[in-house]
Amino acid sequence: MPQRRKPKNRQTKRVPLAVRKRQQMYGNIGLFVGFLFLSLALFAQIMHIKSLSVLQTHIVGISEKEKIEQTRYEVYKVLNDSKFHIIPPNNRLFLSADKLSSAVLSLPWVEKVEAKISYKKPILTVKVIPKKPVAQLCLSDKADKCIMIDKNGTLFDYALKSYDLPVYKMESVNSIYLGSKIDNFANLQKFVDEMNIKSHYILLRDKGDALVYTPKFYIKILPSKNAQAQLAKLNSSLLELDEDNLEYLDLRFKNRIYYKEKETDSQKQENED
Repeated sequence: MPQRRKPKNRQTKRVPLAVRKRQQMYGNIGLFVGFLFLSLALFAQIMHIKSLSVLQTHIVGISEKEKIEQTRYEVYKVLNDSKFHIIPPNNRLFLSADKLSSAVLSLPWVEKVEAKISYKKPILTVKVIPKKPVAQLCLSDKADKCIMIDKNGTLFDYALKSYDLPVYKMESVNSIYLGSKIDNFANLQKFVDEMNIKSHYILLRDKGDALVYTPKFYIKILPSKNAQAQLAKLNSSLLELDEDNLEYLDLRFKNRIYYKEKETDSQKQENED
């Protein structure tokens, strides 16, 4: 009978103890991290925001309802921004009040935002304070065709009613939209605010100067130049000239003042002849 071959003894390769300990440590770390993320995800479900409260004060321009809807839209864009694809985006622990405030501040009519996240109750409160108008840019004599201007010269909101504010107009209208700014507005507004005559409106001309219309005459000024210097020339001129007979004052030139008086009836007749 043929004899069976005895199987050869197979030698098992042993993993060094140091390597096994290192692998066990990595495995434990992986299990701990997995458990941590799982626990965090479960806990995050409990900490999500369940309601949003939008508070507004000093409402001007467009309706309060529309402003609240615009605010909610910006807030929800932040709330829907995912976190690690596992944590709910509206989680109170990871939601940044600063990020919320920056998003709402992107709205042109917003002056200040206070975002408060409650950790006792799942409520997010956003308080919005709109900008205050200091002037208005009107496209016609109708109040509903005016856009309000803030202290920085930004067109920030539509006017729903007539305001007792300086009125600006543009010589030509190409692109007027919320968020755009009026060049050299601070100088313009300073001149209009501090002159001793009430203005009817200010015409912004394409070539860069402005005409300030008063009840009796109009004034030519340069918005890019120092307002205080032009005010000084205006005041000195009015000490010597009769406002009732003035057609315009030109303050645009350095150390010079030009003016034109209204034509008398006899002069008008001569010109017509």
